Amino acid sequence: ASNEAVMQKDFSKNLVIKQQYEIMSAHWNTQGVTLFTAVLSMSTGTKSYVVVSNELRHDKYAVAAFNRAIMQHAASSGLVIHKLHMFSDGARSQFKNRFNLSLILKPNLMQQDLLEIDWSFFGTAHGKGPVDGVSWTVKQAV
Repeated sequence: ASNEAVMQKDFSKNLVIKQQYEIMSAHWNTQGVTLFTAVLSMSTGTKSYVVVSNELRHDKYAVAAFNRAIMQHAASSGLVIHKLHMFSDGARSQFKNRFNLSLILKPNLMQQDLLEIDWSFFGTAHGKGPVDGVSWTVKQAV
């Protein structure tokens, strides 16, 4: 259907921010960022998303915030999604928990136009797919 979408998402390994020519003491004071990648596919095309955050915890609260940000950006770009099929790995601390699965009962908490969500899980750390390519592309560009 035209208002149906598929989203695969995952956390990428944290990216450590360094300068190319840093002094030795800077080597021991590095900062990192979280990369949360998602690929959203609809009949009209595919969009890749990368949420960059200084929040380094990969927990259920981060997942909820990043999902909401991605879906709200998609809506502000003119995409109207009523049914969303989500795929992620099965990490309990991140995705497979009652906090995030409650979105299945109230999808409009993620985005107001959403009417239905289903969520499928890969084996933990085995969900390879387009999100890994997005993550690699971002890390090569930085």
